[in-house]
Formats: sequence, C-alpha cells, structure tokens
Amino acid sequence: MDTIKVFAPATVANVVCGYDILGFAIDERGDEIILTKNDSNKITITKIEGDCGKLPKDPENAKSS
Repeated sequence: MDTIKVFAPATVANVVCGYDILGFAIDERGDEIILTKNDSNKITITKIEGDCGKLPKDPENAKSS
C-alpha cells in the first residue's frame, strides 16, 4: 500500500454555554489527509485547503506551539 486516506470527524460533543458553543460554527464534516509514500525520505506537503493560506507547506519552517 503506497497511499492511505484518513478522515477525522468534526465534533460538537460536550456542548455547554460559552466558548464550547462556537463548535457549531464548523464548515465541513471533518478533516481529511491523504498520505502517499515517496522516495525522498522527507515529508512533502502539496496542498492545504480551507486555511486561507495560514498553514505552511514547508514542514521544516512550521512553528510548534
């Protein structure tokens, strides 16, 4: 197997008043990632959708929080 697709469903579980209610503002059913094995032995990000250009495609320059 050289490619795998993973889906993480969005959730609004444990909703209470206040900050948690913002969970209802989700646009999609969840997040999907498609991983394909390559020969470079490095992570290559080719496309990110729905982030308005905020997430970096270069994993070497990604900031961890």
